[in-house]
Amino acid sequence: VVVCHQRMVASLVCGSTMTTTVDFSPECKFSHFLFGGFNLHIAHHIFPEVSHQHYPALTKIIKNVLAENNASDWYKSFSFRQGCISHIKHLRNIGQQSYANHRVRS
Repeated sequence: VVVCHQRMVASLVCGSTMTTTVDFSPECKFSHFLFGGFNLHIAHHIFPEVSHQHYPALTKIIKNVLAENNASDWYKSFSFRQGCISHIKHLRNIGQQSYANHRVRS
């Protein structure tokens, strides 16, 4: 845990992971099972070589470290419903952009 903690603090220095990544349904074991840890995306980006089985524990550590450093507002998460809606909107936007680009080239 100490090594992970030190590495996470080093990773948080740049801050880009925390400000551009969002977890969804982080407390739900079913979501973790269903999505293979994809719902705990912040832990994945900070510790990409660690198995997704450890993401729930790492997410708790991330939240604690942020709280200890008065940066709790850096951690962002959606509910399961909000995460699904956000993902569908993202896919729709990508599809519309792809369609628009295709029409311009034709």
